[in-house]
Amino acid sequence: MTDDDLLDMLDEIRDAAIAYEDAYAACPRRGRLTSRPVREAVAKLDDVTRRCFAELDRRRASRGTRK
Repeated sequence: MTDDDLLDMLDEIRDAAIAYEDAYAACPRRGRLTSRPVREAVAKLDDVTRRCFAELDRRRASRGTRK
């Protein structure tokens, strides 16, 4: 994975966070966190964040700088 791929992942994280904020704001107060659009936005944000950090962990491990 290149640095550009990692930057693209960071863009995905930003976009997923914006989608979450939009979905959260669009839902009525009651049941907001359990609404389908919010759950889907959270799942997308979780997925892309995990992939990004997994790549960072792989890079650290290959350099011997894992904390």
